[in-house]
Amino acid sequence: MLAELLRHPLVPWIATYFAHSTILCAAAWGFDLWTRAHPARERTLGPARERLWRLALFLPLVSTFVQCAGGISLWHLPQESRAALSAANPLTLLTAPAFELARESAAPGPAAGVPFQVSWPLVALALWIGGVLCAALLWAREWQALGRAVRGLSPCEDPGLLEDFEALRAGDPALASASLHVGRHVLVPLTLGWTRMRVVVPERAARELDFDERRAMLAHELAHARRRDPLWISAARVVEGLCFFQPLNRLARIKLQDEAEFLADRWAIGRGVEPLALASCLTEVAGWIVSSRRALPVPSMAARGARLTRRVERLLEERRAPLPLRSAPWSLAFLALALGSAAAAVPGRAERSVETPDAPVTAEPSAERPAPVAAASESDDLAGQFEVLAHELDTLADDAEERVLSADWHRRFAALRTRLENLQASHAQLLELAQRAQPTEPEVEPLTDP
Repeated sequence: MLAELLRHPLVPWIATYFAHSTILCAAAWGFDLWTRAHPARERTLGPARERLWRLALFLPLVSTFVQCAGGISLWHLPQESRAALSAANPLTLLTAPAFELARESAAPGPAAGVPFQVSWPLVALALWIGGVLCAALLWAREWQALGRAVRGLSPCEDPGLLEDFEALRAGDPALASASLHVGRHVLVPLTLGWTRMRVVVPERAARELDFDERRAMLAHELAHARRRDPLWISAARVVEGLCFFQPLNRLARIKLQDEAEFLADRWAIGRGVEPLALASCLTEVAGWIVSSRRALPVPSMAARGARLTRRVERLLEERRAPLPLRSAPWSLAFLALALGSAAAAVPGRAERSVETPDAPVTAEPSAERPAPVAAASESDDLAGQFEVLAHELDTLADDAEERVLSADWHRRFAALRTRLENLQASHAQLLELAQRAQPTEPEVEPLTDP
């Protein structure tokens, strides 16, 4: 069972992806823990963490294809060599003993028919399809909840919100197509869309938030729109669903969502929003969703998993001592080292060595025509080999009648006998053509005296 499953061509791809994603996610996770161990590194290396988590989630798909399709590996597993029967000469196949050709297919089985066999590659494919469908159903539930929440959206008509919205997105080409909407059933501010971004705010935001808090809310959501976070989150969910057998993909997706929230907060502060006003807005919005904690497939200001407490603490630290963000270019070298380790950890498959029968030694062609006696002797020798093979097949058929063999064995045996008969007929035709093609010596008339 295991041997049949390992021979499936998709197994190397799955194993390579699992090794690459595990090592890259572990490297990104280690970098994440290292930065969070120090408050200054945690606050300044947010872009580097997000970049590493994105690469750890999406890069294994590319590296797996490159390594498997290109056969790139530092070491190879030895592969058992087998005889390529289909590529061999049919005449050479028949010159081998018939007992050796039929030994592989001779297997005991019930006389009623072929026993039932489970195709484990198909079982594995069915399990993969089932896992993908389960992940798709869970994601569809989230989209259904989002559809109910955004039902009945209307363009924002509040002059104060519109004025703040236009002021925040002015001069930024990435936000030129962004629009502001109000949702009657929306509990928290949301950012929708993959290309045309829409910022959705609840109706109560205009009357329950003060001026600074409303401006902080709009700046935070515009940061999500500028960074195209809805598209990144959807792509991460697709990878997580297709490769559900890798549990670290879920961790990478959650970390990406958290970093998106942190970096959106920092972008809002960079647009002139006070950190204390943004922290106050977060706590106020979090109180609106106490009774409903359902996850949504888009960025939301105080959604579950955003670690609201840690975000507020960071904002208060930014208020006391703001620190600039750093992208840390050396983090890419760290991930490249991890990817090289992943490629080295996955073995390649050695080329299958084909055991082909020794080619018959043929003499170099000579200018002299071979004697008809030699050709006749070679033809008689080949005909004798055919007779020996036919006798061996008859003996094998008599022996098979005393044992219970599978239907596949009888099918292959019948095909072998048919091949021998065809070769005998072809040999006879070749002999007949050769005899016809032999030149005849002209008859010499006897000389007569005049």
